[in-house]
Amino acid sequence: RILHMPALCAVRDDQPQFKMLYERVYKRTGIKMKGYVAVQKKLLIMAYYLWRKKQKYQTDFNYPQKIIASEQAEATHDKISEEKFH
Repeated sequence: RILHMPALCAVRDDQPQFKMLYERVYKRTGIKMKGYVAVQKKLLIMAYYLWRKKQKYQTDFNYPQKIIASEQAEATHDKISEEKFH
């Protein structure tokens, strides 16, 4: 319950890694709450890791650019496919 609002804000404010996790779980299950719970778990694990390692949060840490590029390519491919069939 404590992590509900942080998870909601992370998804709403388009934090890429949290937004992708939420959308992936929501698409798979069709239940929004499961997506938010997955984000809550990720936030908790990240907070614990940062606390144990005494590190500061970095928004671009562990988020390779190739993932972003592949998502953009996939979105472009989907858009082109839709245009062909309509």
